Amino acid sequence: MSDLNPYQSPSSPVGEWKDQPAAESAFFDATQALAQTKPWVRLLSVLGFLVFGFSVIGMVFVLGFTPGGPVTLMMVVTIPISLLFYFMPSLLLWNYASRIGNFLNDRSSNSLAAAVAAQKSFWKYVGILVAVILVFYLGVLLLGGIATIL
Repeated sequence: MSDLNPYQSPSSPVGEWKDQPAAESAFFDATQALAQTKPWVRLLSVLGFLVFGFSVIGMVFVLGFTPGGPVTLMMVVTIPISLLFYFMPSLLLWNYASRIGNFLNDRSSNSLAAAVAAQKSFWKYVGILVAVILVFYLGVLLLGGIATIL
């Protein structure tokens, strides 16, 4: 006789959790934490988009009244690059808030994984950005020190 019962609910290949009620409580707590986090993530995203939008308007306004020359060229190159530093985190935060909303609607493990992956993408971007800025500052300090010596 086979141990396989077609009417039994499937079990996980990893095995059952040892403390099932505690796992359900942890899932509930994580769901509540994400639900409380979503409005703040969305607020920061919207504020980032607003800063980006006002910066673009300001850039267009300043470039419209600035005569041509090396300063204008430098502004045309540096300002759009710096604006990306506002746009990308705002977009990543928007995606994170949307994934939290998807998770809160369907409470599936796939949507929870998507929310956590969106959060990871935001923090990965921030980490890379901080590393790039630190390298830039170190380069400026080194060039300043070399210029002082010469």
